[in-house]
Amino acid sequence: EVQPRAFQFVMDRSGSMQNDKLAQAKSAATIGVNLLGDADSFDVVAFESKVSSAFSSLVTANASNRAAANQFIDSQIADGGTNISGALSAALAKDAESDRARLVVFLTDGQPTAGTTNPASIVQAVTQANGSNARIYAFGIGTDVNKPLLKNLATATGGEARFLGANADLSREIGDFLTGISAPVLVDA
Repeated sequence: EVQPRAFQFVMDRSGSMQNDKLAQAKSAATIGVNLLGDADSFDVVAFESKVSSAFSSLVTANASNRAAANQFIDSQIADGGTNISGALSAALAKDAESDRARLVVFLTDGQPTAGTTNPASIVQAVTQANGSNARIYAFGIGTDVNKPLLKNLATATGGEARFLGANADLSREIGDFLTGISAPVLVDA
């Protein structure tokens, strides 16, 4: 039996995500939301200099909440700076059921340009905010992504970082990732 999980999709919508990158991030987040099980809970966080969420808390992944999340995803436009620390801290501040594996799917092309911009300070702030032991699975889009920062965020939380070139199919990567973690055999061995 697959245990319910708590997902947060954190999507970069900063100015550097214009055109194809934002379209890929939207497609990947939509696929992620649509692949959730009915017993899972989730939220979608979009960020640039400012951070916004589809919901004020994690919600059940029922059909109406998925539809609302997909509308939120579709409405995002590229603008502003890249506030990685603010986005991840806001996502981790939301409470999740204690019996659920908590996963943050982080989609970005970025170099932090807003909020806290020092990579070591970002990792420290995110680690301190991670009281629920969420695992961050970072997907770096494009060639100018800060790979060490994403690797350090993933490593510090027991997650994983993947990097995709400009022509990679992010929606396929997200689908493969979610399918791969849909029924884990062993966690925290």
